[in-house]
Amino acid sequence: MNFVNQDLEKLKNPRRIFWMIHLFILLLFYTIRCFYTSFSPPVKRSFAAVLLIQIAIVFGAKVLEHVLNLCRGNYDFLERLPVPLLLYIISFLELEDIARLSQVSRRFEMICNSNALWENIVENLCDTITPEMKELAQEMGWKQFFFTNRLQLQLQLRRRRQKQDAQNKKLTE
Repeated sequence: MNFVNQDLEKLKNPRRIFWMIHLFILLLFYTIRCFYTSFSPPVKRSFAAVLLIQIAIVFGAKVLEHVLNLCRGNYDFLERLPVPLLLYIISFLELEDIARLSQVSRRFEMICNSNALWENIVENLCDTITPEMKELAQEMGWKQFFFTNRLQLQLQLRRRRQKQDAQNKKLTE
C-alpha cells in the first residue's frame, strides 16, 4: 500500500507529468511512423492530419508544436532556461544587445523589461543608491529610472521630499 502511495506522489510532480506526456507523444509518433509506412501517400497524409488534430485537442497546440519541433531536431535550449539564470546572463550584455534580445520572443521581452533585470543593472552601474532612490525606482520602474537623466531624477526626488514633508506637517498638526 505504501508503495502505491509513493508512486502516486511521484505522479503529482508537474515536471514528471510534463516529461511523461512528451515521452508518450514521442512514442506515439514513432509507433505511427512505423505503422503507416505501408500505406499510400494520400492515406498517410489524412491519417497524420487526423492524428495531429487529436493530439492538439488532447494536449494543446503548444505541446504538439513542441513535440513536432523535437521530432525535427529543433530544440531551443535558451528558451527552456530558468528565468533567474537568464537574468544573470542578460545582465552581462550591452544595452543595445538587451534591446535586440527583447525583440526575439514574448518571453525575452518580458525578461528584458523586468524590474529584476534593471535593478541588477542599476546596482552594478551606479556607485551608491540611497533608500530614497530605491523607493523612487520601485515606484517608477527600474528601467525608467535607469534611462531618466540625473536632472530629472533630482527634480523628482526633490518633489517627493517636499510632498513627504507636507504630509508630515499635516500629521503633526
